[in-house]
Amino acid sequence: MKQEDFHTVVCDSAFGRFCSKAADSDLGGISAADITLFVRQLEQAVFSSMIHTFQTQGVLTNREREYSLTKILSVFNTAPQHQCLIRRWLRLLTERDWLKFRGDNYYGAAAVSKVMLDQCWSAARKSWDGRLGSPLAMDYLISNVRRLPQLMSGEQQAALLLFPEGKMDYANALYRESITARYLNQATAEAVSRIVAAKKLTGAESEEQLHIVEIGAGTGATTAVVVPRLKAAVGALSIEYLFTDISNFFLLAARENFKDYPWMRFQIVDIDKNFVQQGLKAKCADIIIAAGILNNAADTDKTVEGLMHILAEGGWMLITEPTGEFPEMLISQAFMMSRPEDDRKNTKTTFMSVDQWLDVFRKAGAAEVLTLPDEAHPLTPLGQKFFAVRKK
Repeated sequence: MKQEDFHTVVCDSAFGRFCSKAADSDLGGISAADITLFVRQLEQAVFSSMIHTFQTQGVLTNREREYSLTKILSVFNTAPQHQCLIRRWLRLLTERDWLKFRGDNYYGAAAVSKVMLDQCWSAARKSWDGRLGSPLAMDYLISNVRRLPQLMSGEQQAALLLFPEGKMDYANALYRESITARYLNQATAEAVSRIVAAKKLTGAESEEQLHIVEIGAGTGATTAVVVPRLKAAVGALSIEYLFTDISNFFLLAARENFKDYPWMRFQIVDIDKNFVQQGLKAKCADIIIAAGILNNAADTDKTVEGLMHILAEGGWMLITEPTGEFPEMLISQAFMMSRPEDDRKNTKTTFMSVDQWLDVFRKAGAAEVLTLPDEAHPLTPLGQKFFAVRKK
């Protein structure tokens, strides 16, 4: 595809405006100043947590003394799979002036006491709790902070902190109840509704099926917003919704949660494997939903290319993703992620930027991409994006 044939759209189409309006419906008067303040407070809390964790283990305690990367990794007995992540900590701390470095040595950290750390998290909570999301989201992050040495060594499994005793309370707080989750899920549901409505307007017969595939549906946070919006279209269109995940744990819960929707199916699918070889047919999907899952792919280029292969011509991929580096994820969910083999390996980042995503979509054969929210939106500092990607 020629570069001039590829279009990015930011709310300048009717489709984009309606998706944006629906997503904004649940903001509750939150301003850009509110978000900016919270982001600053959260970063202060997270970076303080990183420094405090290092200092409790006897490194970075003397501002003038240099500590080697080898020494820092060794004091935690850092598991091999987490060493790149801790390097990202150190690089980010250096970029934000919390540390200085010379070669592979780090120094210059100010002392962070337990009292100071608690004050930082209290300030972040004051901005977050009840306004931007559930207090459980802050509880989850703090539970990770308390176990950082064990997470680094691999003694603590990160998934058990997100799903303690198999419960989904923390996951629901993050993926359903936060202001960004509500925004992204509403944008996705509105996009699905409008694509379905357009399908009906083309005069499609009721026996024609509309196929929706959700990849890595997990807790069903996005599904729970999308599926009820489809009920009105059932009858006018024959809809099939395939809920997929790599874990049977989530499929079992989904079968129970969505038992009232007989047009839903459930299947194990691994995003790092060939989709056709897993039973998904080429050009079988009119809509593909991937909410916060593609950052877990080892190679996003390969995974998106595979998704394009199972997407029908003119079909849509609806994707939500973090864009940029998120300090709070680096002390929590990042411990569950595999080492990337795509452009993130070159940029040494955990999450891709908007430009990196647009390049992935362009190379995969996208005709156009709608991106929300725009740069002037109050939620933009939180760095989460909704992409609606149309196949040629």
